[in-house]
Amino acid sequence: MQDTLNTKETFSNTDCFTTKESIIEIANLTVCYQAHKAISDLSLNIKRGEVCALLGENGAGKSTLVNAILGRIKATSGDINVFGQAPGAYAARLRIGTILQSANLPDNTKVEEQLNLFRSYYPNPMDMDRLLKITMLGGLQKRNINTLSGGQKQRVFFALAICGNPDIIFLDEPTVALDTTARREFWRCIAEFKKSGVAIILTTHYLEEAEALADQIVLLNQGRIHHQGSPAQIKAMASGKKLTFHWTESELSFAEFRRQFAKNISREGIAVENLYCDDSKIELTCHQPEALLKIIFNQGYMVSDLCIQSSRLEEAVIALSGQDKALSGQDNQTNTLSKDQLLQEQKSGAAA
Repeated sequence: MQDTLNTKETFSNTDCFTTKESIIEIANLTVCYQAHKAISDLSLNIKRGEVCALLGENGAGKSTLVNAILGRIKATSGDINVFGQAPGAYAARLRIGTILQSANLPDNTKVEEQLNLFRSYYPNPMDMDRLLKITMLGGLQKRNINTLSGGQKQRVFFALAICGNPDIIFLDEPTVALDTTARREFWRCIAEFKKSGVAIILTTHYLEEAEALADQIVLLNQGRIHHQGSPAQIKAMASGKKLTFHWTESELSFAEFRRQFAKNISREGIAVENLYCDDSKIELTCHQPEALLKIIFNQGYMVSDLCIQSSRLEEAVIALSGQDKALSGQDNQTNTLSKDQLLQEQKSGAAA
């Protein structure tokens, strides 16, 4: 993954594109497993040169959607058009590369054997030397699959996905098992493919990855698109800034601080969400951080390590998904207040 891609040399199928027209069109798609709707009335377009990140909790419908586009499962109703073809059509498959979580390879085969086998499936495969260089597999081609580390195997799967010079790549958790350096290099490589006109559909639980790579975020919930837009647009939907500080007051209990705080922000009309306290650390999301700071300092609260940050995609997704969890990943029912609970606190404080 250390080479700059040459559009003319590497991609043979993109010359016909002159604008960012849709290369995948999905209209009113529904997929049912018996009585369960895994995808419900979903519509989505993917354009050339676009990175689309499918996000959502387990069971949200991400894998079902990808499998329907690839023709691995049949739609119950609705339409899917892939390069003007039905899902799974041979002409469409020649222009698609995939990394799926379910992928596996025979342990007793060599890396180069698998690469040559997959390259033979395509009419215009990528040159082997170039493929090895891009995917950082140089020196590993003679190794058996069962001798590779998890990160090395993941690079092999990526090589298999791009060896046919695809026009669209499906990447399902592509950087699992990659170290930080390899992950960053992978991101750079994806950016180069995007510049060359390749569309990419990405599913990942690394929201930093989605924020770094995606042009379009699709947030799925129970088989439906609940939110859609660029990373900036998604963050704007849950707008606000994260305020963190350490509370050094020794004589005031958290319960009393919370009551006073709610009273003051209610008086000032300040909207606060997801107030969280863990020992001495306070975290909250606020649309008016300057006004909140005024309250903190005017009331003489003893604080340190004060920090104001714009919301990250991860925080926006959590907020939009309705999950009031600590950003550390812990769910502290005693010290965490949701938006509704804060409103109740504000009402109580205003009445006091």
